[in-house]
Amino acid sequence: MSDVFDSVLGDKRFAENLRSMALSDNLAQSYLFVGPADSAAMSAALAIASWAVCDNNACGVCESCKKVLRGVHPDVHVYEPEGASGYLIGQVRGIIADAQRSPIQAKRKVYLIKDADMLNASSANAFLKTLEEPPRDTMFVLFASSEQAMIPTIVSRCRIIGFSAMPMEEIVDAVCKKTGCSRTTAVVAYFQEVGNVDKAIRFIADVQRQNLRRQTIDLLGSLRTLSDWEIVKRCSRLVADTQKAAKELDAANEQALTQNKDFLTAAAAKELEIRAKRASSALKNDLYVGVAITVQNWLRDIVYSISRGQKSLLEDDKTSLTCPDVGEEIADACMYLSLDDAVRAQALCGKIATALKYNVTPETCMDALFLELKEVLYDSGRSR
Repeated sequence: MSDVFDSVLGDKRFAENLRSMALSDNLAQSYLFVGPADSAAMSAALAIASWAVCDNNACGVCESCKKVLRGVHPDVHVYEPEGASGYLIGQVRGIIADAQRSPIQAKRKVYLIKDADMLNASSANAFLKTLEEPPRDTMFVLFASSEQAMIPTIVSRCRIIGFSAMPMEEIVDAVCKKTGCSRTTAVVAYFQEVGNVDKAIRFIADVQRQNLRRQTIDLLGSLRTLSDWEIVKRCSRLVADTQKAAKELDAANEQALTQNKDFLTAAAAKELEIRAKRASSALKNDLYVGVAITVQNWLRDIVYSISRGQKSLLEDDKTSLTCPDVGEEIADACMYLSLDDAVRAQALCGKIATALKYNVTPETCMDALFLELKEVLYDSGRSR
């Protein structure tokens, strides 16, 4: 009989060991998962979280397990750094305070702390006692790129598990198997989510992200013929669709809060409201970054295609593209572009992506990105 541990990617022996420890109630309360983003770390953490909140030994089919996989279980919390330079001390204190409260629906609570190597000395020190003596009904899983990047006192309080990068082909195969999608779609998801296997799987089911990608590629293909005002209007549509996605998340969080209000103290309800606002803001930023990634992938394929001296792409050549689903559109764009301009545009896109990470107004970034792309690609006087 299958369970959530069957969904752990990578080495199946590791998944079996994890299952054995869970079923024998031998899991630690504090883990440090060390490895790159394109590893099986998050799939393992979600399996642990499902086991922690499931009444049927991580069955994978009950409502609790489904909520964990959808990222909406009220007792499974995922955190990322809110500051440009890492975790804020106030953010860590909020985690500590929340950990002292009782679970809302399940028998345990789980905290997944991404980019834990961005805990600075003050935020890490605030976290130490909670990691060393966590509440009995609480588990922590910290993620870091390397053990050396972590503050030693944090490392010493966690059980460490190392993860290796998964090869692209293995990730693509896993995405195909889990979603039933074509290999072309899996490759698109792999590059759109920068090799993060869990995000790639979610991308396949996320109609909003796919629509934003399609809009972005259509806009890129039309830049040569659009006026500046038409480009701004297209960017406004991208922004509106991003805000719509955030509003839908807000509505779902509000519904969850309403359903659980009878079980919450005033302080817990307030914390959930704050967390919901953070999640909405993070989603919008993530979607904007997704637009920048789509542009980067499109430009990468332009550079690749021009450098090979091709005006059109044969079917065999599409296996080398990050956007294999739009190979013909890439080939059409190459007819009007030079290699030098495409390379300059790549540098521009990198600067815009950095600006987004540092909370520069997204609407401004979108307008600037596409208007400057048009200027660099088509108005420089060097295009073919």
